Amino acid sequence: MTETSLQDPRAARSRDALLGAAAELLREREASAITATDVVRQAQVSRPTLYQHFGDLPTLFVAATTAHLHSLFDDALPQDHLNSYEAGLASIEHLLEHLRADASLFRHAIRGPGGFAVLRALTDTLTQRLRTHSPLRTALDSPQAPAQVDEFLAHGTVGLVATWLESDFGGADSVAAMTDRIVSLLAFHLAASTGAPLAPPAVEQAPTPGARDARHHRSTTDAEALA
Repeated sequence: MTETSLQDPRAARSRDALLGAAAELLREREASAITATDVVRQAQVSRPTLYQHFGDLPTLFVAATTAHLHSLFDDALPQDHLNSYEAGLASIEHLLEHLRADASLFRHAIRGPGGFAVLRALTDTLTQRLRTHSPLRTALDSPQAPAQVDEFLAHGTVGLVATWLESDFGGADSVAAMTDRIVSLLAFHLAASTGAPLAPPAVEQAPTPGARDARHHRSTTDAEALA
């Protein structure tokens, strides 16, 4: 599908319909159980339109999961607080909440025949986000940062989250516990590789009501781990 054709409103609508249909079907069943007929029926487009846009089903599933992850990132990360530790912490928790709520979509896509391509695409998406839309940008851009450290962190995080998505999300696998685990691991690796630890600022804004105790516990835990 060329850039010119995507400028055609009809082409854009049919592409969006296919992405939406793929996401809905992945929420219901494994990728291996979804046929082209299922997708075009759900999207209300023709089979040639499917192949014109994506070529095959695995490519469509990669595009659908990546597009959904981008939308979750856009919703989770406030653009006006990209360098705020507290905003970054809240964003990770918010993102994990949405991933948990939509776990079946990602589980079914990752388990499917194009699962490796899905993981690769999710890793590329996270790598780009770490570089451009996260409080880690300054540390990753420092002269001390090793080459590809952003990709290394993204691979580890995606692998950890993919395993977490197969859990029951209780106890040690709760959203709060997983948030703490990811932040602690990112802080440890950044401190070891760049000398620029991910840590709360010396003077913090007052936390929102209801989040004070949890945020204080996490900030203290991260600071102690980096000491």
